[in-house]
Amino acid sequence: MASARIVVHRPRGTGGRRVSADARLLGPAFNDRDLVEILRRAGIDETTAEDWVAGDSSRIEWRGGRPISTSRRNAGHECARRALATA
Repeated sequence: MASARIVVHRPRGTGGRRVSADARLLGPAFNDRDLVEILRRAGIDETTAEDWVAGDSSRIEWRGGRPISTSRRNAGHECARRALATA
């Protein structure tokens, strides 16, 4: 998997982005942490995956722009955390 070309597809209406490697769907990513986890499950060392996602790696093809560090899903979780913290 380390030699596979990783594609992070355009954002979807759900806020997530499909991630594939060599035309094989790996799963949806809603943020950078999700993308690192997907890459880790695909057999890429976590530190290497973090470097690829944080840097400008030629291993990752970003379709529809970069980054994916925020999403509606994360924003919803953050709002819920704030609400619980003030309750």
